[in-house]
Amino acid sequence: MKILLYLSVLIVMVSGLYADNDIYSIKQEIITKSGQIIRIVSDRDTYNSETETYSYRKLVSIGNSPENIETYSFILPELEFFPVDPYFFGEFLDKDKTLLIIQTMKCFYIFDLQSNQLSRLICPGRDKPWLGVDGRSGNLIGPVFDESGTTLRGKIVHQGIFVYDIKNPAIPVEINYTADFNIE
Repeated sequence: MKILLYLSVLIVMVSGLYADNDIYSIKQEIITKSGQIIRIVSDRDTYNSETETYSYRKLVSIGNSPENIETYSFILPELEFFPVDPYFFGEFLDKDKTLLIIQTMKCFYIFDLQSNQLSRLICPGRDKPWLGVDGRSGNLIGPVFDESGTTLRGKIVHQGIFVYDIKNPAIPVEINYTADFNIE
């Protein structure tokens, strides 16, 4: 009896209902200071009939009203690697701007929660030379926002750092961080 009760509580914790009563599974959830809920979920929209699996790649924003109405929904593209569990939340900024990194191993999106805008897919280091290392991964390490929310910086394994100007988070612009150095 205790095991059955535990399982029913566990199911309630990882499942929810959309307005049309479709069951979905929550991978990650962030709640902002204003009470807005952002989730990465899987549901019938992310089902792959070839592999018979659900993929955690639907981004859902739920307003902070008592009705918990879905205000934004976007299905992120399937990735070649990790098709079932490709995305996770990275850095979260909840100050004057409310920004969230939605990350994969090698790329990321910036989600502006105030305007419900998602940037293009950003893959730092793509099409750039590798620095003399045979075994290289190109994996991202901790993209982080600065205090003001105007720049984003991070590191690529075996390749170095990257910096983006995100004054307009929907259209990030890469900053040439070597411009201040005389590199030939």
